[in-house]
Amino acid sequence: MLGSRFQYTEHQTPMPALLAIRTRAIQLLEWVAYPPDDDTSVDTMLRASFAFSNETSRAQSDALWILGEHYFWGTHGAAPNMTKAYQAYERLARTGNATAHSRLGYMHSSPFLAKVHGFEGSPTEAILHYTIASQKGDWHASNAMAYRLRYAIDVPENCTQSLELYEQLAQQTYKMFLDVPPFGRRLPYSKVRLTDRRWFLTTWRHFVSERYEKSLSKHSIAHPLGEHVNEIVRSLVDRDLLQDLIRFWAIDDGENPLSQYELARMHYYGSTVVESEAQGAVIPSADLAFDRALHLAKKRWPQGIHLRHVDEEVSDFDLAPNNDNSKQLAFAARSAAQMLGEMYLRGEHHRQDFIKAKVWLARAHADGDLLSSTYLGMMYMYGYGGMAPNTTRGMELFEKNSHTSDLAALEMGKHELRTYKHLESLTQVTTTRKVPTVCLRAHATKVLV
Repeated sequence: MLGSRFQYTEHQTPMPALLAIRTRAIQLLEWVAYPPDDDTSVDTMLRASFAFSNETSRAQSDALWILGEHYFWGTHGAAPNMTKAYQAYERLARTGNATAHSRLGYMHSSPFLAKVHGFEGSPTEAILHYTIASQKGDWHASNAMAYRLRYAIDVPENCTQSLELYEQLAQQTYKMFLDVPPFGRRLPYSKVRLTDRRWFLTTWRHFVSERYEKSLSKHSIAHPLGEHVNEIVRSLVDRDLLQDLIRFWAIDDGENPLSQYELARMHYYGSTVVESEAQGAVIPSADLAFDRALHLAKKRWPQGIHLRHVDEEVSDFDLAPNNDNSKQLAFAARSAAQMLGEMYLRGEHHRQDFIKAKVWLARAHADGDLLSSTYLGMMYMYGYGGMAPNTTRGMELFEKNSHTSDLAALEMGKHELRTYKHLESLTQVTTTRKVPTVCLRAHATKVLV
């Protein structure tokens, strides 16, 4: 049993001293955000909207924003509170803050908030706030409005206006891409690394979800936690249930390889399904993730690694899988192999080892894992680990899954942009070349509405 080998460190409730500090911090923020003499008259709000506010009102705006984000995401170990988050965003929006309007638009239009938090939104209010935020230049609001105008979601269809918004966003995004840090855009607030965010846009979870319910049906009577597992959404807001779920997966190591990969992935990314501070958050552990992934991957590739130099091609012997594996184990093993390749490529848990990274990624790629194809393509494209750069081979790997992988489409688009020196040629590229069009289409389908 793996249960005795792998020890999970349970999420601990913050110490009383830390809870006291958090409580005091919130009290101070609320004192600044909602002063006793807070003037919410129309005249005052209009003056604030047109930037006539003084330093005190700017401090108040900062406090409102921090409180809104704290209650919205549930930061610093607190549970999300949509009522207080809405109160802070609404007060901040009265001063003309575009981002606050964008947040309100999302809250009014989000099925997730309605289902998980019981927040009752209004489509009319959503459009109102999105429109105001978009007119003030908010990126997320403009993206949402462009998508809604394209598909007539709570607004009349207007493809021309949608195209104009998308074009403005593309120009704005490319400008920010060129203005790299320290003068570029601040990193977005998220507990999940930017390089890991692409996992949440992949489609493998559909495979897991369909088979996970079937595979766990036999546990419904034998294990009291069966009904909890069938309602995974509840674990996003119930810490105790989340811990029960993790313990259940740890016990189930011999029965369900998919749950074992889910557990490894959870420890690696530090989250179950969402990018928030509290919902679905677990303590990241590269050690646990690596050990579980290696245990799974070796069931499909028990042989060692015989590649001597990163420039060599991976041999058929190194690539040969164990064909006696079940379909579920094969899927979990190649996903675990992709994770191992990624960890060796980044130097996580172990030092960077490009030979092992290449072999594990090549194994997963040969077994049909799309993300591994993209990472392997990046090794060829950029010559990681001393490899001789091979643009042709890299592009071949990207092209295989450019229609299903945003990361592959992005790498192809970046290659095209490097090929053309002037931004003016971008218009011609998008109309005469296949690759940037694929890249833009893949990006456009991931709009947050």
